[in-house]
Order: sequence, then C-alpha cells, then structure tokens
Amino acid sequence: MIGEAVRLFKKGDDLEMHKLRCVATVFFFLWVVDTLIGTFSGCRILQVNAFITFNTCAAVASGVVSLNYCRIVQAPSFRVKEQITAQPNPQPHSLLLGGQEHRNQQNGAISLEGIQGYYFGAKRLHTLISFGASIFVLFGSLTVMLESVHDIAHTRQPSPKLLLLTGVVHALLITVFGGEIDAHDRISGTLSSQREPRGLPSIHVTIRQVLRRPLLLFSRAFSQQYRIIRIVLRSFSAFTCILVSLLVRLGGSSMWETIGVMLLAFYVLAVTLNQSTSMAWLLLNNATCQPNVAAKCERAIRSVQLVPGVMQIKSSCFWEVSEGELMALVQLILLTSADPLAVTQEAHKILASVAAYVFVEVRKPDEEDNFDPGESSSYQCHNHSHGHDHGHSHGHNHDYGHHHHHGGGERHAFSSEGCKPVVTPEEPESTPSANVALSSSLYTVPPATNNIAGHSGVHANVSTLLGGTRGSVTAV
Repeated sequence: MIGEAVRLFKKGDDLEMHKLRCVATVFFFLWVVDTLIGTFSGCRILQVNAFITFNTCAAVASGVVSLNYCRIVQAPSFRVKEQITAQPNPQPHSLLLGGQEHRNQQNGAISLEGIQGYYFGAKRLHTLISFGASIFVLFGSLTVMLESVHDIAHTRQPSPKLLLLTGVVHALLITVFGGEIDAHDRISGTLSSQREPRGLPSIHVTIRQVLRRPLLLFSRAFSQQYRIIRIVLRSFSAFTCILVSLLVRLGGSSMWETIGVMLLAFYVLAVTLNQSTSMAWLLLNNATCQPNVAAKCERAIRSVQLVPGVMQIKSSCFWEVSEGELMALVQLILLTSADPLAVTQEAHKILASVAAYVFVEVRKPDEEDNFDPGESSSYQCHNHSHGHDHGHSHGHNHDYGHHHHHGGGERHAFSSEGCKPVVTPEEPESTPSANVALSSSLYTVPPATNNIAGHSGVHANVSTLLGGTRGSVTAV
C-alpha cells in the first residue's frame, strides 16, 4: 500500500503537480531535520515544530495523491466511452459526478487538466489523509506539552542561534510556498477556497470595527482580508522559535522555552482539535442525520415519487460533499410511456431545493430486468473505503456536456465522462460507521408519455475539489 501511494505521488508531469511534489519534498526533509535536532538537542519547541511541518507535508502530498487517484479511476471510462459511441443504439446513461473544474494557480491550487469529472471522492480522500495527520499532530503536541511540564525543573537552555536559524528558515519557506499551504493545509494554512461563504457577499472588516469589537480579530473574514495576518497564521511556529531565541538571549533563562512550548502546543491543540472535529463530521456524513436536514430530504424524495412517469424510486442517497453542501444521488425506474426529459427536469427542480448537486439516473423497466454488466455503460466514482465504509454503491454512466460559469464571468465548456465500470444489481446498504441518508424502496405512479430513457440536467454551485474558484454548472 505504501508503494502504491508513492507511485501515485510520483505520477503526473504537469507543472502544478511538479510544484506540489517539490513543496511536499521540501517539507518532508524539513520535518526530518526538525525531528533529529529536536530529539538530540532536547529542544521541545523544535519537536512541536516538527509535528506542524509533518502535517504540512502530509496535506500537500495528499493533494497530489488524491488527484492522481482520480485520473487512474477515470482512465477506464475513455475506452468504454469509445465503445459506447460506436454503437448505433447505445445504452442510456446519466451523470454521477461531472464538471471539470479549473484551479486558481495564483492561490497554489491544483489545475484539473485532463480530469473530466467532479470527483468528490478525491476531496474526501484528501480530507481523510488530513484527518489522520491532524490526529498525529494532536497527540504529538499533547505529549510534548506533558513532557515539558514533567521536566520543568530540569529544563536545559536551548541554543538561541539554533532556534533563530530554524525559525528564519521555516518562515522563509512557509512564505514562499504560502499559496500551496493555504490551498491544502487545515492547520497551518487557511484553506480559504474551501471555506468561502456560499452565496454570501464578501465581508470587509475595518480597523474601526475591530476596535469596537476585538473578537473580530479571530474571525475568518479578518484573517482572509489582510495578507500580513495570513502570513502570521501560517508561520506562527517559526515566529515562536524566533521570539523564544531572542528572549533566551536577552533574558538568559531557560524558562522562556518552556513558556513558548506551552503556548505553541496549546495553540496547535486548539486549532487541530477544531479542524479534526470538522473533518470527522464531514467524513461520517453526520449532516444528513440532523432532523431538519433529514426531513427536507425525505420531503424531496416523496415529491419525486409523485412526479408523473416515475414507476419506482430505486434508490436515493444524500452526501455532504463539503461544508454546508449536499449531493443527491437518485435512481429512477420510469414507465415505458414516460418522457424521461420531463421527468428528470422535474426531479431536478425538486431535489435542487435541498441539495447543491443533483444527479439523477433513469432506466426503463426492461433495462432493469435485463441488466447485463457486460453491455451496460454504467460507471461509478465513489466506491472506496478509507477506514470507514461509505455504505452505498451506485452504478451510473455519463455522457453529456456541461458549462461551467465562474462568478467572475469566465466561462468554460467541458464534458463529463464515466469513471469505472461497476456492477450494482444489489440494493445499497448502509453501515453504522458512516451515516448515510439512504432510501431504497418502490413507488408506483400513474403512467405518463413516451418511451425513452433520458438524462438529467444539473444546475448547482460548484465547490472546489481541493481548493480553487467557485461558479455554477449546468448540464442537459
């Protein structure tokens, strides 16, 4: 498994991937140096700094691995797509995850050139790796804090020159690679692109408002607005080393290091605990278990049940793909006389009231009865387990175009492809380790018109995969 991760890390020749690999490699060697110096010199503050550097390395490397994982998962779809287009009457197919997203390179985010779909599974993989690294940082910082308290009477005075040199080197590297850190790291970086207010105007915090309300200093808007604040937040560990080295040189007391270690470790614990809780909430899909969210999803499914032409709602699933955004996956069985275009449009209109991303697959009854995995063009992008079972599996195919409209007025045309062949004759099952708003039942509705299995259209706000710009996507 480690070898596979290393292979994924080395894959890719584009400029953005190469830069991210360089950043991850630099911080890896920086972590090794901090660990060795902190261990042999007994400097506690360098040990805490080593945990922070490790988290940055893991966060950036996970971005590379996640994107390459997407490309590998998507690769089989091109071969299947060519076979589908060669058929005179190809199997009907629909979109599971679509939308090529362009990254803001100035912010150090990844450019998704060659990726023909919006893969929320990669974003969850990046979140999972970041969650594991944050737990490591959490317990490591706590251990160093307890060791400092235990050895407070036998503290050795650290070398001021060593602390000053380490702090300056860290501050320079963190400032140079600040864009990549902000785009991927949840502890040192701001991860600003994933925390943008959804559909809300930007908030401008003035100095006068800060003087009236000092708590605004800790607000997200204030930290995003001023560049110097972002630099300080990214380099808080490096600045702590510099400050402690100056205090030790001026005061000549080893207690300054203990005070610096306690303050730094406490800050790291607070930030890491907050981010770990947020990531765990997202990974466990707890948002769909909230009574108000579950009630809205249930009402939407019941409304889809009443759409003329729907014979069965084969399955429905709701996932939280990012903070405050849900994705709805619905599979419908239509009557043979139903108009699939009208049905899917009406279903989208209903589900869009509760979900930011709506994906509907429609099938005719004879296709459901005569399902042949060898002939069906059905794909799935979300069938991986990383320490927790997602609790469902969907088969979908995708073959229609999209238009991505950024908020700034840019427009990008792109098309979505399939991801990976999958056989899904069984009903999806939910597991206790992942809370999934999942329903699988049969609903009967009076007949409608026409006998064509159609595609679903999407209109949703596009969230970034690992960080980037936002806009809207429309698919027909």
